[in-house]
Amino acid sequence: DGLLDLDGDDETDGGEEKDDAANQSDFDPIAAQMVRGTLSRRLNHIERGEYFASSAIILLDALQLAMEKEGENQKSALIALKLLAVGTLNYAGIGSEDVAEIIFPLIPEYKMGVVDEQSCAPYFASMCPPRSQTVELPDGSTGTYPPSFILSAAEARCKQRDLSSQVCSDEGSSNINDIPNSMPDGYYNYFVPHSRSGDDYLSDSFKPLDLAMQITSLEEQKVTHENELGGLENRLRNLDEKIGGRHSLKYGVDGELYGIKNDCFSLQAGKYEYKVCIFNKATQSEGGGRGTDLGKWDGMENDEETGERIMRWKDGAKCWNGPQRSVEAHVTCGKETKILTADEPDTCRYVLTMESHVACDDKFKSQHGL
Repeated sequence: DGLLDLDGDDETDGGEEKDDAANQSDFDPIAAQMVRGTLSRRLNHIERGEYFASSAIILLDALQLAMEKEGENQKSALIALKLLAVGTLNYAGIGSEDVAEIIFPLIPEYKMGVVDEQSCAPYFASMCPPRSQTVELPDGSTGTYPPSFILSAAEARCKQRDLSSQVCSDEGSSNINDIPNSMPDGYYNYFVPHSRSGDDYLSDSFKPLDLAMQITSLEEQKVTHENELGGLENRLRNLDEKIGGRHSLKYGVDGELYGIKNDCFSLQAGKYEYKVCIFNKATQSEGGGRGTDLGKWDGMENDEETGERIMRWKDGAKCWNGPQRSVEAHVTCGKETKILTADEPDTCRYVLTMESHVACDDKFKSQHGL
């Protein structure tokens, strides 16, 4: 990284100043930044692979211990190991040629010997040219390994990465410290992994598994949406209870009473104060006393002819030698809910006139040309 440290201080001896001056004339800062970015991306690839590999060590160690035991533990471990391998290949999305590079070095006949760290020999060199091996299968029969599609993929990879043309240094440079102008795929035998294509053999092989994963994902989404739906239904039921039921007229045709459901309204008429409470009771009091019960809320109806709302309270205190008291309030459209007048046209039957926004509906608008 020191080679690419553009902000570093160059400490040179006097004898090296001329050489540095000559080298600086060929130094390309844009190429340095390009190389820095390329190296960073490739290091990220390597570190990510090492991270996933190290995270699997615990699981692999446990499976190895189970494999050493006889009986069901060994069988279960073998199944788990196969599922882990299949799942890893599918999740990683690597192609058949990359899988070949993984499999062939595991075959004893293809293992490379001790490689000098300073050597430029690629790790996959030992598999070229690829050959299949005759192996004994678990059922006692014989077969070839690796599978034919892996063998074909290895042959294609060997042709693609011609060992005789590997770049082990910056061609045309006499100084190993020179910064290259480009870093092609395969530079110093590092090849960037690529996702498998749609026409890869493994793509077709994993389609059933991909479909199963999609089904699992859809089932999980279904459970999530069902839970959300259950929550919305509970919320809807709570709202229904608040308004007296979805098809109830408790709060009026358009739910107009909901906004004043806990409100009371009063009017002083002569020596009496009349007070009506929505969804509660109506009273008549004199001089601030407790008051006489005029009835309990009995609902509201619409007068189709006049467009008025008619609120009713009934079953109040019984008049002496007369009926039980009741209240009938005729409500017309108004900005503020209030009692305008109070009257007793018949014994113990009280009639009020009121104004309220609850009566300002489409019919009122049509009747008054609004």
